Formats: sequence, structure tokens, C-alpha cells
Amino acid sequence: MNSTACTDRWGVSTQDWELYQQNPTPELREQMLTKYVPLVRSAAAKVKGRFPNTTELDDLISTGAIGMVEAFDKFEPNRGFQFETYARPRIKGAILDEWRVRSRVSRTTKKKSQEIKIATALLSNKFGRRPERMELAAHLGYIPEELDRVLRVNDNTVFTSIVKEMSIDGEG
Repeated sequence: MNSTACTDRWGVSTQDWELYQQNPTPELREQMLTKYVPLVRSAAAKVKGRFPNTTELDDLISTGAIGMVEAFDKFEPNRGFQFETYARPRIKGAILDEWRVRSRVSRTTKKKSQEIKIATALLSNKFGRRPERMELAAHLGYIPEELDRVLRVNDNTVFTSIVKEMSIDGEG
């Protein structure tokens, strides 16, 4: 690919984009997409902190690559934007969308779970021991059955995730 024109930090020039628009061969497409792989890696690394520690960066990169390819196919270089500016939010969005779909817990349940975690820590510090179920429910303004339901949903989600991972790894 010719890089005498303005080249972005990924090594793709405006002439490369012009050449691709005039003659969109699979080979040229693959060459250009390959140069943008570090962009996907960068975007995935930036959002990794939003996921559990067990989330593999390679999984996020794979999902982000799908977003990059979709962005590549829709990108219009004649609009005056750099591909990175156009693609980065789409890569991030693809990663977040995929992981939202994979999440088995609703946002409300996640919020309640976080509230329970914080309240448990607060009451543990206050009492010098783990709070009892009734104390925790009263502190949160829940009836005990509501607290039990949220805890059950979280336990089932963790269990389901573990079983799913085991079957993917071929151990279960």
C-alpha cells in the first residue's frame, strides 16, 4: 500500500482509503483491517476494567474486532474523519453490547446486589461481625423475602456462569 499521503498512526494513508474505495479487493481490505488490529486491542484494554477479573482480554478483542469490521464496512473517508475517530466508539459499543447480552442479571438486580454488598460491609464494620439477615434487610428497607430473592438470583447467576464455563472448557 502506498503511504506517501497523510498516514494515520496505524499506518493507513488517505491514498490507501482512496485506492480501496476505487477497487475494494479482499486482499486490500484484509491488509487495511490487519493494520487496525492494534486499535481494537487498545479499545478492549480500555474497557476491560468494567468486566470481572476473570474476563480475558482476548475475548474482548475478538468481540471488538467484529465492531471494527462493521465500522470499516460503513466508514466514509471522504467525510473528513479519521477511521480511528469513527471506529473506536463502535468497537467499544460492540464489546459492551455483546457482554450485556451475555449478562444473566438485570441492571436492577445488579444495583441491588451492589447495595447489599455495601450494606454488608458497612454493617460488618458497625457491629464487628457479619450482619444477620433481618439486620441487613432492615438497613436496606427490604422485607426479608426481597433480600432472599436478590441473593438467590445472584447465587443462581454465579452457579449458571460456572456451569457454562465448565461446559465450554469441555469439563462439564
